[in-house]
Amino acid sequence: EMILNKVSYSFEKGRIYGVCGREASHRASMLRCISGEERFERGYIRISNRGDECKLGFNDVALVYENSFVTEKMTGREFVKYYIDTHKVKDRMAEECLDLIELPQADRDRLIRYYSEDMIYRLKLLCMYISAPKIILIEEPFSKLNDEKWTNFNKLLEELKDRHIIIITSCNFDKIKNFIQTKSSKSLF
Repeated sequence: EMILNKVSYSFEKGRIYGVCGREASHRASMLRCISGEERFERGYIRISNRGDECKLGFNDVALVYENSFVTEKMTGREFVKYYIDTHKVKDRMAEECLDLIELPQADRDRLIRYYSEDMIYRLKLLCMYISAPKIILIEEPFSKLNDEKWTNFNKLLEELKDRHIIIITSCNFDKIKNFIQTKSSKSLF
């Protein structure tokens, strides 16, 4: 099935891009192609650094799926410490990161399997923040975060947008339109 044909677009740091499409319009497939998790027949995706173009590397992209997996056999604190160590991030501490996503103290030492969907989604967003890739792809964030958590997530995105390319997808036209209008961003409908 043809999803995109003869399409060209350049994304820039400093903006948050919104991509809106109906259910089953392959928004997630597009994100998986950008991240390298899914192959495409023709074309290419490159990243430009001071005029030099190169293929995306494994650590250049973070994709936060709507329903992606997070290990359930660790506590939130253990998972964040492990993630920080795995990505060799020296300037971030686990407690500061858990504070950033407002994970309650009482939940930090509980197994992730007992977390709500909202808490798990915030952990996945935190992974993106810790790994700090060049390109951040977020699928359908509006369905997972309540209004208060969404406000805090907006602050995080604002902090990240000047150093990263951020693309958010959704099937909710009104929410993505309202979100993009409050930012110095662009929407692709």
